[in-house]
Amino acid sequence: MSSTGIRGVFVWNELMTTDPEGAAAFYRAVVGWETRPWGHHVAYTLCVAPAGPVAGIMALPEDARAMGAPPAWLSYVGTPDLDATIAHATGLGGRVLKGVTVIEGAGRYAVLADPQGASFGIYTPVQSSPQPAVGAGQFVWYELTSDDIDASLGFYRALFGWEEMQRMDMGAAGPYVLFGSGGMQRGGLYRRPPGQGGANWLAYVQVPSVESATAAAVAAGARVLHGPADVPGGRITMMLDPQGVAFAVHAPAKSAARPAAATPKAKAKAKAKVKAKAKAKAKARARVKPAARRKGAARRPSAPKRKPAARKRPVAKPRTSAKRTVQSRRKTTAGRPASRRPARRRAAARKHR
Repeated sequence: MSSTGIRGVFVWNELMTTDPEGAAAFYRAVVGWETRPWGHHVAYTLCVAPAGPVAGIMALPEDARAMGAPPAWLSYVGTPDLDATIAHATGLGGRVLKGVTVIEGAGRYAVLADPQGASFGIYTPVQSSPQPAVGAGQFVWYELTSDDIDASLGFYRALFGWEEMQRMDMGAAGPYVLFGSGGMQRGGLYRRPPGQGGANWLAYVQVPSVESATAAAVAAGARVLHGPADVPGGRITMMLDPQGVAFAVHAPAKSAARPAAATPKAKAKAKAKVKAKAKAKAKARARVKPAARRKGAARRPSAPKRKPAARKRPVAKPRTSAKRTVQSRRKTTAGRPASRRPARRRAAARKHR
């Protein structure tokens, strides 16, 4: 990410405390950071997450103590032009708490306060820095309490380009406003609860388990302000460390991971598995005895018996009429000799002569 691309991005966090060594041991136990001296300044302790350095721990400066400043976490927002941002902030009603300071080989920074009194740092690196990672040990959320959240949002919008992304109704507590830039959420703003100190920023560190981190913090001398509690996207606990510094831990909600797209190798393996299973089933069927097959198999329905064909009745020949019979007889006897005619007919013939 280039220096111009860091505008409005939280790039660093710093703990100023009265007990740097005790704080390093505390956060190692609670968050899991590795802590080691910074090469450029041995009195400055680096807090390192698995993805790289995320914060620093230093003794509260004497001038800050003289002004009554308590131990606190300070979050730094990136800007491509430190001097222009300072001028813009003071023109909007902000104040300079610490002027421009140069870090050899790293960049320039300053500490400001917004019109509501919340302190924050601004930083311009010498070289481009990558977008902060998201994961265990990383700062993943930033929350601002203010007596006038709309005025606070207007100030930071003009300074860093933050826009309101969503507004949620929290009833009597007032709205909770999500802000961000470049389509990415950066944090939230809400009204300062009664009895709490002035406006301030609170940073959240991601941990694998809120319950485990809370138990470790309490065992090391922390005091729980709120939680463990469910929030959209996970669980949180707000606490005060042994030096009275406010901080919070966050564990993302566990969601069922979608199955990854199968690779060609995985697909081929799955196909081979299906074929092997089918082959095993075929072998198992082949080992079954024929008798067992016949016993278990459903019988086929037998073919219906055919009915015997009906006997054909002889067709009766049509009777000839009596007249026709006489005529046929006459034809038959006409050619016969008289001797062969019947005697009765011969007698009848002689009578008529």
